[in-house]
Amino acid sequence: MIDELHDRLRRRVREAAGREPEPSAAAIDSQSVKAAAVVGSGRRGYDGAKKINGRRRHLICDTPGLLLMIHVTADDVTAREAACDMLPALAGRFPTLTASGPTAATPAP
Repeated sequence: MIDELHDRLRRRVREAAGREPEPSAAAIDSQSVKAAAVVGSGRRGYDGAKKINGRRRHLICDTPGLLLMIHVTADDVTAREAACDMLPALAGRFPTLTASGPTAATPAP
């Protein structure tokens, strides 16, 4: 139900901005977040580059920055690994997205 509400609001915002209701392009990014001690060790990971023990949130947004999908993983899961899980589901929800540009298999420089 919350997904449906979010999808309707996103479509209205896109249309109000003069865009098509469904996105045709998206960008993925991730952010490391420290996890509280109550989060089990099986659900946390260690990001050696940032020296953070916690989780990572992976976001996929359309070009205006509206949220399309979010996925939370242990911090040691890379954006590439998360994208491999997220992109098939994203393509199922938004068939208007194109497969051009950098992908999980060919990251941007």
